[in-house]
Amino acid sequence: PDYVAPGEVQIYNASTDVNTQGYYTGDWRPFGSGLNEIDASIFTEGDIVEYNLYTQDLDVTDPTMPTVQMGTEVATYTSNILFEPSLTPLYPTATSASITAMQNFELGNNLTIAWTLAAGTLSDEVLVEISDSMGNRLEIWDESFSGSTTSITVASTELDSAAAESAGLDQNAETYELRVRIYAYDQLTYQSHSLDYVFTIDGPAAGGSGTPPLAFSQPEITSTTFYASFLNDEIASCGLNTWIVESFDHNSSNYTLTFCDNSTETGTYQIINGDLIWTAQGGGTDAHRRLSYDETIQGWIICTTETQQELDSCGVQDQYYLFDDLSNAQAFAAQQNGSGSSLSCNFESPWNDITGQPDPFNSFDDFETVVADCGGALTTVSNDMVGTWTDTWTEGMTTYVETVVFNANGTGTFTETENGTPIDSATFNWSISNNYITITDGSTFLDVWARTASNITAYTEEDNWGSDLSVSTTSTLDGEIWWSNYTKQ
Repeated sequence: PDYVAPGEVQIYNASTDVNTQGYYTGDWRPFGSGLNEIDASIFTEGDIVEYNLYTQDLDVTDPTMPTVQMGTEVATYTSNILFEPSLTPLYPTATSASITAMQNFELGNNLTIAWTLAAGTLSDEVLVEISDSMGNRLEIWDESFSGSTTSITVASTELDSAAAESAGLDQNAETYELRVRIYAYDQLTYQSHSLDYVFTIDGPAAGGSGTPPLAFSQPEITSTTFYASFLNDEIASCGLNTWIVESFDHNSSNYTLTFCDNSTETGTYQIINGDLIWTAQGGGTDAHRRLSYDETIQGWIICTTETQQELDSCGVQDQYYLFDDLSNAQAFAAQQNGSGSSLSCNFESPWNDITGQPDPFNSFDDFETVVADCGGALTTVSNDMVGTWTDTWTEGMTTYVETVVFNANGTGTFTETENGTPIDSATFNWSISNNYITITDGSTFLDVWARTASNITAYTEEDNWGSDLSVSTTSTLDGEIWWSNYTKQ
């Protein structure tokens, strides 16, 4: 295509979607059996793949069926398949702080991207791409780092308005698309694994005031009273395990925190690199960092820890919601307290596709409330579970099948397929107590299942959410509630 430099590989998009049909979108295709996907089963160890390059354009008379015309062959390449493709995803995953940075990115800012590698993989390269609706793109490729590197920073000068204009991006666009793709490769087979993160960001003609800033600033703090909404687990007079609102008043370098029972705490504060640090008059410190802004509730998600250094590893148990409008704070708390009535059979935790986690989280207490509304957990012993359990559902043209195998020795396996192609797998240990089935690998996830008269009701915690992988404190909000139609084969 005209907008790609000579020598760059681009793949024609045969989609029937009129928004993408006829474009050349990317230099790779995923494994699968659908349109614009490659069937992994055609590759066998020892096969030879031949590439023939021609000068003739594709015949796209029918946009959904591009045809190769026999033009002048200019080159032929071959390569040997040393390993069959693995369909087990080994994606490098961006940290929550990086996802927040992408979500709130503005032209002219630095962009720091950090990620976690899957076991057995090394870092390869990172693509940062800004594009407009007409297909113009600003691309930054970074492959200058070692395989053990897990973070990079793209300089603001490479991502400012001048760079966007030089790349030919529409200067009258209200929005652009930001895409960050992180590549890693299998150390044994060298197969590449990549994951895309895509966000809509402001373009040159963006209207409105934009997303409120994440970093705290002195003028903002001294001129605004903030209101915090969080789950109360300490002050009995305010109602334990209910959402309450407290106010933060700042003046000069002093603050006053007014609790729900009208008692107060006073102290001094300072702002260090955009984080708000309190020092209470009676001793002790608290550090606060805004993680992201939620347009729906008109408030920020905040992390608070005892030291600023601990903010870098913030978990969900350290988070609360902050508002600059009292009515929004009260409405959010009321909504959360009212949500208890929704903890009925077939309840599922709301899911945030951007962060890849529940939003808001639920507690194990909530899970038990849902189970009770389903009639309680059925009496369950090991023989009830040993065997193969499956659940099948369809989304559009895609059929998903999950298979869970419980072995008699307390081990098990999980697999998920998409139109017959494996896309996920795991091994685990399992046990039964009080009619609850606990499933865990001991380090990355914890599931608790309850067989009910209606379904399998489940509760999940994952380490990459910041969950503690424990239900010893049943009121902690760090899990997801879901249900399934798993049936025993």
